[in-house]
Amino acid sequence: MMKDRRNRGKYLKSNYRNIFITLFFSLICQNIFSASSFEKSVCGIKEPLVFWLWKNAAGETDDSRVEGLEGIEEISFVTKDGRTLRGYKINADSKTPNGYLLVLLGNSMLADQLIGDFTDYAKNGVDVYIYDYRGYGLSEGKRRLKAIISDYKEIIRGLDAKPYENQYIYAMSFGGIVAINVLKENQGDKFVVIDSTPSRISVYGCLIAYDPVENVPRDASRYLIIAGGSDTIVKPRLSKELTEKLLKNGAVLYKNESLAHPFMDKSIEMHNLRLKKVKEFLIER
Repeated sequence: MMKDRRNRGKYLKSNYRNIFITLFFSLICQNIFSASSFEKSVCGIKEPLVFWLWKNAAGETDDSRVEGLEGIEEISFVTKDGRTLRGYKINADSKTPNGYLLVLLGNSMLADQLIGDFTDYAKNGVDVYIYDYRGYGLSEGKRRLKAIISDYKEIIRGLDAKPYENQYIYAMSFGGIVAINVLKENQGDKFVVIDSTPSRISVYGCLIAYDPVENVPRDASRYLIIAGGSDTIVKPRLSKELTEKLLKNGAVLYKNESLAHPFMDKSIEMHNLRLKKVKEFLIER
């Protein structure tokens, strides 16, 4: 019997090894033979695997999360390489909205998980837009940093072309990496909240050119930085360099030792406090 157990253990170990090797090489091939030039890795061979893990951590879309929400509609956006991104829009109560809010998610989040927390912006005449990143939820394409940054350059350019008087961005965690890389070319008069974003991603094998701290605007006076002292995902030391550079360039800092990572706060009170600070900075100044 002991021999049978040892043989079974060897078989399982070998089987798991084969599964991992198959997955690893399929992800590499997926990166090499990608149909879109945007869907090439800029973070080494680990990028497809890491994004695959994040995508699985985000889970699946659940329509029941948006049922009963007033003023909400499903939206889509076709990128220049032909990928369809899907998400939601909350329509402002007024017939002529005075602004838009674009929410950039963390890397393990879906649009339907968060949209309900931004319905109150409609009362302020603001349209809210949230998309699943490419390859997440209902959005098409392969999950790659370069491609996602390109997507949001297009999305923001499209929103800016609409007759909105005010332009607001709330970017959390990975979303802050995307936003800072995008806005270096299209800052305009936007008010921006960067929440719990690391200073550098080159430490994980990405090109230095994509590090948020290397793309900070010279004038950051329209930026709010949120830093949580209880954040175990992006610990304060990982965002310190970015925070200091943004502050040097005129940004405002809100730091609270009890805040955790966005949408991971231990109490609803802290969660609501975070969202209250975001809204105060963006539209209730």
